Amino acid sequence: MAYFDSPKNRALWKKELESLRAERERRAANGFKPVEEEKKPEVEKTVARTGSKLINLEQLEAIEREAGGIKRVRRPEAKERAKARQARRELEKGQKVPEKSGKQL
Repeated sequence: MAYFDSPKNRALWKKELESLRAERERRAANGFKPVEEEKKPEVEKTVARTGSKLINLEQLEAIEREAGGIKRVRRPEAKERAKARQARRELEKGQKVPEKSGKQL
């Protein structure tokens, strides 16, 4: 437990425990409710700073539908792949250089 030997780490841990105790008390009083309202101003500040626009999934899907969706590339069929493989083999046979025999000086 050398982590708590440092006064800085001990202070950080105490602060974390205080926030956890406060959260436990809040949940005991109100029940479990996500705290989205408290985080919204933080998100709005980030959006304003970065210049991005918040959209939800439905809006994103609508944008993609309008854009035409994902373009699919036609993959070659088995016959076409076999022909290409055969052409590569023939090309390799034709380009094969015979090895030199004998000693080099």
